[in-house]
Amino acid sequence: MYQLGMLSHMQLRYAESTLAKPGCSTATALGTSISTSIRASNHCTRTRHQPAGRSLGSSFAKNSLDGYDMDNVDLQAGAIYACLKDHLPLPNTFRLLDIQVSLNGATVIGIPEVRIRGEGKQKYYYAGGFQRIQLSELREWLMQGLIKPSNLQLPPFWMMSDEQLTVRFSRTKNSEDRPKALKTRDFKWSLIEPIVPPPLGTGAIPPNLSYLDSLVTERAKAAGVSPGQVFDALHRFYAFHCLTNSLLPNRLGRCGNPGQKRVGKNSKLGRKNTAAKLGDDEQRGLMLTHDDIQHIEDCFQLISPGTTSKDAYDLMGRMFYNSGNEYKNGVVMPQLLPKHLRPTYNEFMYRGTQSVADGGAARRIMGEGKWLRDFRPLSGTATDGLTAIGQTGSVDASPIDVHTVSITNPCQPIGVGRAVFVRDVYSGLFVGWSLSINNPKAEDAKLAILRAAESKKNQLRKYGLNFPESDFPSIFFSRYHSDNGELRCKDAMFSIGDELKRSIEYVPARRADLNSPSETGHQLRHKTLDQKLPGATFGRQRERGETPPIENAVLSRFAYMRMLLDWVHWYNVRKQLPLSEIPAEMRRDFASRKEELPRNRLGIFKWAITNGYSTGRPLPLDLLRAHLLPRYKASIRRDGIVLHRPATGDVVELLRGARFNDAYLVESGMMREAIHRRTTHIEVRADPDDLSCVYIIDDNGIHCIPNILGDALLIKEGTISDLCGLNDEERLLNVLSAGKVDQDNADLASMREETVMKEHERQKAHAAALEATEARRPPLGIKEAQAEEKRSSLDAALADYATFAPTSEPEPPSPPRPDIQDSASSPTSSTLNSLEQHRMNKLLEFMGGKAQS
Repeated sequence: MYQLGMLSHMQLRYAESTLAKPGCSTATALGTSISTSIRASNHCTRTRHQPAGRSLGSSFAKNSLDGYDMDNVDLQAGAIYACLKDHLPLPNTFRLLDIQVSLNGATVIGIPEVRIRGEGKQKYYYAGGFQRIQLSELREWLMQGLIKPSNLQLPPFWMMSDEQLTVRFSRTKNSEDRPKALKTRDFKWSLIEPIVPPPLGTGAIPPNLSYLDSLVTERAKAAGVSPGQVFDALHRFYAFHCLTNSLLPNRLGRCGNPGQKRVGKNSKLGRKNTAAKLGDDEQRGLMLTHDDIQHIEDCFQLISPGTTSKDAYDLMGRMFYNSGNEYKNGVVMPQLLPKHLRPTYNEFMYRGTQSVADGGAARRIMGEGKWLRDFRPLSGTATDGLTAIGQTGSVDASPIDVHTVSITNPCQPIGVGRAVFVRDVYSGLFVGWSLSINNPKAEDAKLAILRAAESKKNQLRKYGLNFPESDFPSIFFSRYHSDNGELRCKDAMFSIGDELKRSIEYVPARRADLNSPSETGHQLRHKTLDQKLPGATFGRQRERGETPPIENAVLSRFAYMRMLLDWVHWYNVRKQLPLSEIPAEMRRDFASRKEELPRNRLGIFKWAITNGYSTGRPLPLDLLRAHLLPRYKASIRRDGIVLHRPATGDVVELLRGARFNDAYLVESGMMREAIHRRTTHIEVRADPDDLSCVYIIDDNGIHCIPNILGDALLIKEGTISDLCGLNDEERLLNVLSAGKVDQDNADLASMREETVMKEHERQKAHAAALEATEARRPPLGIKEAQAEEKRSSLDAALADYATFAPTSEPEPPSPPRPDIQDSASSPTSSTLNSLEQHRMNKLLEFMGGKAQS
């Protein structure tokens, strides 16, 4: 048993003065009277009168709580607390009703959790009785974390006024007819009002609220009810915040089982008609199914000014209950089914009034996707809760709706590309993009995110645009919104989430409104750029007789990207925004400084950065490249690195249109290791739209390896897709020219074989001639044979010169010259001596002498 004491005279006087305030309960008054002395009283008595099972607090008092100021522990009267340990003598959830510091006591009351007692039964709200606890124990348990403050979720109809409860639960339209639940509440309140202290009740103020239990029996006898009814009303009243509506019956709001539509299974529901009563069961009527009820509910929604319920009923019969159409008087008329095979008008009105106007018929006609996209009620916007630049980026892919052509062959269409865009949700800026020929993948989305975070200087230089670099901001976002497409894969989650520590929020299916910045951007781009270009598809299939858009394609991907960057600059910088889309604080700042307000998205971006409305931390560009650039396999050889064609599995197809090399490959030993160990396959990072370089990541960091081939046009405008197309075109040409190549090879082989055969015959004939004349001599050495061959070639050249030399006029006779060569000394068999004699004769003729024979 707890030792019960009386309040001090000063506390009762303060309580009486507090009770005089309207809206103050007894617990609040008592708690207020005590709270002023909780922290000031440092000499309260901590005498414990408790059973053996309640010694937990005392066991820690001298050991673990020495040095703590127990009076500074904040216990608040009227608050809700949760008990975290089962061994404590407290309910799981309780309310602290009053605090008495001088008596080291506090009164609590248990609050059970709202629970449902089985299928189809009522919710159960029952509060336990008052309980007296020593104040020092509560403080110790609070400091030790054994109890903690909590809250209580009340039933929603407890918050309603009497007028609202009457409208909600009254069975008649008469507002003066009070529901039975309100009458029950008023009766329960009349049971406890005489014992509840003022200002809520008319009873006397007790020493503590636990004394109220001793007044219940006498009050029950006076009211002529059982004590349990009074206990239940009293405990519920104090447990649930002293709300009068807490005395409402538990069944309120759940009277009976939740209503369900009954459908006949074996026979028609409802009373029989006259024909059925006379024994004609066939004429009893149609037994309604779920489909029949759905038809009734849909057609009942057609009732409107000008369309009566009878008109809607007739329309339902012509639409759903007919045996076909007949041609009468030049008009096609539906033939209704017999009366007993159609719903009656009374069933139409009964079922129709129970239907809910949720647009179900329209949803089924137009399809779930179209209804969700165009007609579903929207609550909020995608920008709700955004207050800074870089907080959220929107990532989405969309076709460019324009057929493009190859850069190497302008007459060869390559189809419609797919673009991935990254937008800042707060300002609407386009900050990142990537364009692929095939369907976009995670690599394309990661590339767009990388381009959003890096400088656009190289891209502007590549496409020959003279825009300032500051007009294209760089942002790496803290969170990305994406649909269940490009970023919904393990690769993207690992690179962006695990490695770069950014979050990805996936938009649910058919909820494009949650990613509206990207969706509206696609529509505007199609309308203002794509649909004005030759080869535009207009986002639809061509009509019958219409020229295929692919035949009008003239733009290469390079030309389209150049126009796309110009469009992005127009959208971010040159497009004027309405004032309603510019933050009011920004307008006020510029007005106070008397400066011109920049009505564009770039102006919003710069103002937000200047005023600190930005989030996220920048990361090194090399780190972003290492995790976001697409990965490609390549072969390293003595002459450099050659890329493999992507998405070919284990098949190696070299893209020989580009070769990358740098001194680092030799200095790092990578090339030497590849040659000696034959590990020629490596992994590189590359921008698929930039053939100027690739990146290698090793223990020394990330390194840029440039393209060393001299094809300037391919390096500037080409892509990896163009290299793949170059291989495809080469294979096609090889197939088409296979006949000509085979013929050329056959001609070459025929010439070779014919020539060799003729030389063999000449050699045999010469050998036979030498044997016939017996003048055969042993073969010369290699050097002598080479000298002899040179002399023969020179003699043949001189003979050709003498044969084809131009004729000249005869020269005048010259005086005779002495013979300077002894004819006997020059053998006639020497070809070299003949050449020297010929040269000497030419010299004498030039000097005016006579040539020798």
